[in-house]
Amino acid sequence: MKVEVKIAEDYMTVHLLVRLNKEESVSNLTEEKIYSEISNKEVNTGLDSNAIRQIISNKIYNQAVCVAKGILPDVGENAWVEILKKPKKKKDIILPKIIDGETDYYSPREGFLVYARKGDVLALKHPPTIGKAGKNVFGKAVPGLSGEEISLELFKGENTVIVNNKIIAETDGILEFEGLQIKVLNVYEIKENIGRNTGSIDLPLDLDCKLVIRGDIQRDYKVSCSELYVQGCIEDASVTVNKLEVKRGIIGVSEQKVRADNINIGYIIGSMEIFSNRIIVLREISNGAKVYSNVVKAYAIQGSTVIARDAIWANHINGNNSITVGVDYQAKLKHAEFSKKILALDDTIEELKTRDFLNTRRLKKLTELARLNPKNTVLRKELPKIKEAKTMLNNLFKIRSELIKKKEKVGEKIYSKNKFFLLSRSNFEKDNYSINVIEPNITIYQKDESQKITMNITLGGLFTIGPYRINHSSKYNIKEIKRQFDNYFNESK
Repeated sequence: MKVEVKIAEDYMTVHLLVRLNKEESVSNLTEEKIYSEISNKEVNTGLDSNAIRQIISNKIYNQAVCVAKGILPDVGENAWVEILKKPKKKKDIILPKIIDGETDYYSPREGFLVYARKGDVLALKHPPTIGKAGKNVFGKAVPGLSGEEISLELFKGENTVIVNNKIIAETDGILEFEGLQIKVLNVYEIKENIGRNTGSIDLPLDLDCKLVIRGDIQRDYKVSCSELYVQGCIEDASVTVNKLEVKRGIIGVSEQKVRADNINIGYIIGSMEIFSNRIIVLREISNGAKVYSNVVKAYAIQGSTVIARDAIWANHINGNNSITVGVDYQAKLKHAEFSKKILALDDTIEELKTRDFLNTRRLKKLTELARLNPKNTVLRKELPKIKEAKTMLNNLFKIRSELIKKKEKVGEKIYSKNKFFLLSRSNFEKDNYSINVIEPNITIYQKDESQKITMNITLGGLFTIGPYRINHSSKYNIKEIKRQFDNYFNESK
């Protein structure tokens, strides 16, 4: 009989083989003998005592039996990529609720548009880990195994860059995912109306990104972003942007407002208020529209209010209009706002002055009472109230004085210091739009002083407003006027 101990090349398993000829007896095979043979090989880990007993009790000869196994090392976790910013799928967007629990279709929806700034970390790669170490049959450590690697290139999309283990936005933009790829879109399209399906849009005005809406902005919805292109209409909606282009136009009669530094638009129809530094209207401003700007260029102005600080350039001015040049609308609005605040403060001051404990007769009685009995309980109760009221009045007078100074300072900016003009130039093109370029009896304001056009003007021309009358000339240097007009555009940027 011969006992052989066979150790695997990786030292992780030990097999025992009892060689026995048919003529041999096995009565001398014991566990002690087997353990002795194994010990001689310095095997000390993972012994299987049950397998050793089975060899003896079941007389397993001439067949290798595994009697020891090392402890296998663990495999670590695979590398993985953590997405730090991601828009939600449409089905996962939860619509906000209003107070009574009804669905709010108008507010912006969390996760609908997710934006990134240049330099933002969009994704972070976590490297694979090393698993727990094992032991071989000799008791020596076996290093743990590493998890599988993953490449960040799988996730890198448009306008992103890989830096170390991060994906970083190379520009401002809206995030979009295509498979695993992360894209930062500097121009982002919404291929439907801004309305019930989208909610309002609220993006920072300083986000260097253009939003393109292929439909309309519907009634009572709001859009705020840096640059906006609307292929359809803005319909009784609120828009606040830096740059606005609308292929069709703005239409509505609500109190919603459109604000932009620069506007290029097809038409403005209805009594909505439009605020802009520079505005070009390819067709008409009509039906009670209110346009406040530094420079306005339109084909026609009909029955509307237009205030321009520097210049108005229109082919036709028809109907009941209020046209003002030479007035800074922003300063005028601030001036009016200060006036309202001062008026409200005056009401509060008057109300405070008429209170019983500040009444003149009441104060006289309390003064006499203080002379006769300084410790009177009425005095102890009334005097703190009087002191508090007087302190409040003094504070209100200080606030009022500051508001008046601010109002006066703004008032100095209301009237433009530039050379301003109103230009109507239908004589430069064939035009059957109207009999008169400017209808008679239209009132034009210059620095809030009104003048009426009384002549029939069929040829167009340049209008300036003097101290006593409107000056009209059909002879002028159009190149010089255009240069001046363009300068106004550039200066108001």
